[in-house]
Amino acid sequence: MEETARLDDNWRLWRTQYGDFRTLAAMNSKSSPAQLALFRHTIGPAAVRVINGFTYCPDEDRGDWQVVKTKVEQYCLGESNETYERYIFNQRRQQHGESLDAFVLSLTSLL
Repeated sequence: MEETARLDDNWRLWRTQYGDFRTLAAMNSKSSPAQLALFRHTIGPAAVRVINGFTYCPDEDRGDWQVVKTKVEQYCLGESNETYERYIFNQRRQQHGESLDAFVLSLTSLL
C-alpha cells in the first residue's frame, strides 16, 4: 500500500486490487498460513509494522489471515464522525480556476 494518500481511500483501493490478485492466484485453495504470508508480503513494510503491533483476544488466531485482514481494515477505516464528514462535504466550494471535473472528483473523494 502507498503511504501518500488518505489511509481509508488507500485501503479501499488496495483491498480491491488485492481481491483481484487473490482471485487470479486462486488463493482460496491455499492454507491460511500461506494466505497470511502473501497478505503480509503484498501489503508492504509499513503495514507489516502496524500488523506486528496489533493485540489479539484469546479467541482470535493471529495466524488466520481473515482475522489479520479484519484488524487492518479496522485500523485503516477507523470510526468516522458522520456529522463532521457532512460538514466538510457541505463546506466544499469550487475554487476559482478549478475545473468542474476536478471539483466533482474532489466531492466524490469526500463521500
